[in-house]
Amino acid sequence: QTKKVCDTTIGFYPPYYATELLKGEFINQLETKRNLLFFDGLARLLQLANINYNFIDLEKATVPELIKIPHLWVFSLDFMDSQTEEKIIEFVKSGGKLIIGPSITKNVSKGLGFSIQNIVKGNIVYVGGRDVYVIDKIQVYGGKIAKEEIIATTANNLTCGIKKKVGSGEALVFGFGITHIFDYHIDVIKHFANALGVKPAIETTNADVSVTMRAADDFGFLFVHNYHKEAKKVGVKLSLPGETKLTKIPEMSMLPTTAQILPLNIPLNEQIKIRYSNVEVLNYKIDKKFLSIDVHTPSTYT
Repeated sequence: QTKKVCDTTIGFYPPYYATELLKGEFINQLETKRNLLFFDGLARLLQLANINYNFIDLEKATVPELIKIPHLWVFSLDFMDSQTEEKIIEFVKSGGKLIIGPSITKNVSKGLGFSIQNIVKGNIVYVGGRDVYVIDKIQVYGGKIAKEEIIATTANNLTCGIKKKVGSGEALVFGFGITHIFDYHIDVIKHFANALGVKPAIETTNADVSVTMRAADDFGFLFVHNYHKEAKKVGVKLSLPGETKLTKIPEMSMLPTTAQILPLNIPLNEQIKIRYSNVEVLNYKIDKKFLSIDVHTPSTYT
């Protein structure tokens, strides 16, 4: 049985999502922020950056369980129960790497060693030397923040993003919402990921094509998705299941809005296996002298 190979983990806080039976202006605002800044924002942008992830429930998870996670992304708004806040703080202090935004609570900021100074209006922040269009309001941070810990500022040069060591861990906090309006928003997520050492297990030559691997100990499958209405070509580099050395899979053609499932180290019998393929394998037949394989290839490419 194969499992999805994940590069990182998203910690989700159920009260942000369990709104289907609730009504009112607060709930409407919550759903709007969640849908725009998480579903169409953080979660979508991570996937488009080819950073594959799984989830952990922050309310149910214990601190020892969280500490086993190398790095944790948390979509956070300005309210959270104290127990979950303490878990997040303790996760970082115990050596975890945390990326959290688009806002945090006062208790979390205090636990991470800085403060929320203000909330300002604005649609532009500066990250990594480039201007970035953002959604909703911007949290401004102060307190014990060194100059080298500042990773994002507002148009008025106020601190709205920091990366700092806390205990034996590290936290990257961004106080602004981003959603997938422009493709450079993907680069912002990659910038955050690189800052805390989050790296995709699969490298591609075309960022427009999404790639996911499911693997057991020594075999697996590669899922390649072209969500676009134009044909794409993509090459892939990864460590095959059961191997440590990187392998390049030759460039493959993807028709518009199609997907392929490709074999990785799939055994056909005790002597023969398919290490990899850049076309789908539909069937195979082995007799005493010959091996025949039926494959599916795109019939046209424009």
